[in-house]
Amino acid sequence: MPYTPVHVFGLGLPVLESGASAPRFRRLEHPVIAAADVLIGGAAQLASYNDHPAEKITVGKHMDALYAAMQANSAAGKRQAVLCGGDPLFYGLGARLSEKLGAEHLRIHPSVSSLQAAAALTGLPWEALRSVSLHGRSDWFPLAHALLGGTPVFVLTDDASSPAAIAAWMLQRGLWRYSMQVLENMYLDHDGAVQAFLNIRLSLPQAQTWASERGQDSTGGPVNASLQRVVLIVPDTSLLPASAAQPWPFGLADADVVKENRLLTKSPIRAASLAALSVEPWHTVWDLGAGSGAVSLEAARLAWQGRVYAVEKNSGRVAIIRENRSRYGAANLEIIEGEMPACLPAHAGREQQEAPSPTGQGSVLPCPERIFIGGGLGGDRVGATAILSRAWEALAPGGRMVVDCVLLSSLELARAALFRLGARVNVSSIQASTSSSLANDMRLEALNPIFLILAEKIAPGSSAPRHVPGEDCKPEVWKEEER
Repeated sequence: MPYTPVHVFGLGLPVLESGASAPRFRRLEHPVIAAADVLIGGAAQLASYNDHPAEKITVGKHMDALYAAMQANSAAGKRQAVLCGGDPLFYGLGARLSEKLGAEHLRIHPSVSSLQAAAALTGLPWEALRSVSLHGRSDWFPLAHALLGGTPVFVLTDDASSPAAIAAWMLQRGLWRYSMQVLENMYLDHDGAVQAFLNIRLSLPQAQTWASERGQDSTGGPVNASLQRVVLIVPDTSLLPASAAQPWPFGLADADVVKENRLLTKSPIRAASLAALSVEPWHTVWDLGAGSGAVSLEAARLAWQGRVYAVEKNSGRVAIIRENRSRYGAANLEIIEGEMPACLPAHAGREQQEAPSPTGQGSVLPCPERIFIGGGLGGDRVGATAILSRAWEALAPGGRMVVDCVLLSSLELARAALFRLGARVNVSSIQASTSSSLANDMRLEALNPIFLILAEKIAPGSSAPRHVPGEDCKPEVWKEEER
């Protein structure tokens, strides 16, 4: 028997009928729905079809069981109609069904999305908005990436990603250059115009202290379960305080970075180290022993669609990294306070070791494509070797690690350890000088010579391996190629 296609309908916004007390999803009259043997949707979407003779399946948490039932129904020739709030392919069930059942087995019937409705209420052209969903998600890096673009951002939220939580997260990262528009319970009135029970514009400090009760909007009206709350985050330079973060270029001046007793990787060395790392926009970067976070800031600017993790054990320096992140608005920079190698996952991206996420909730520290070690090899030989081994195990195939050393003993330790791990190693010696005033003239003042070790993780038989973004790390140790 041929595979019976599944029809997926967008019901759009709920409608407030004349004389009704609350919006309700309209009953969509369509021949496919009328003839369906099975209706699938959320409780709010199915409510208008209580008298329909079809079997009803309410979408819940157990999605695998739903997919299996739908596949069995299609194989049995049953006609299925899926009812979605908003548009099925805007963070809706349609995308997941396409992935699980195959797009060729679906017939999508689109409708007005919450993004289109919000644009209609605010007058913003919705093709200019970047959209992010935090609903049911603990990873907020997509919001960081969207905000780094400097354009208005549309956010689907839940209880954990409330306006107050989003505002606090943004202010912590120095993203003062925005205001927030909160829209609760959007609906169509009886004339077909988009309305919202709440439509309020807030500065981020205002939003940080603002809240509404779950189950009703801030005016006391009922909140629809599917379209409870959305947020528009809009650039607003009128709210920018003098101390707020400015867009930061690559090549920060040492004087512009907060530091402890002049301890940071100096600008010429940062430039050489990051050039050796060859950071691409989508990369995940670990900065181990981050100190002031100067390298982390530069890496975050380069990996503007990726993520950077600054790992530091000293609580005072962790506070300095936070201050630098806030100063420059480096939203895609996450800070981990801990002792290495214990704070690094044994198999990054594979085992369920917990590490801080942008929301403060636990998440798996993702596999890095690039690792920088500038101040993390101090201490005993055993500890330094363990840090190198753990970092190398986590590094993605085709990845690069750069280790900066001042001491000859550190150079030999790192070089030997990386050779044993199977790295392709290149060592450079960098000597730089910077000018300083002397009388009415200037002189050159030498910086400490640095040994820069570049280690490449090359798989046997591959001259230019490449890691697919998001792919789990492989814990195997790659052996050095035969010479």
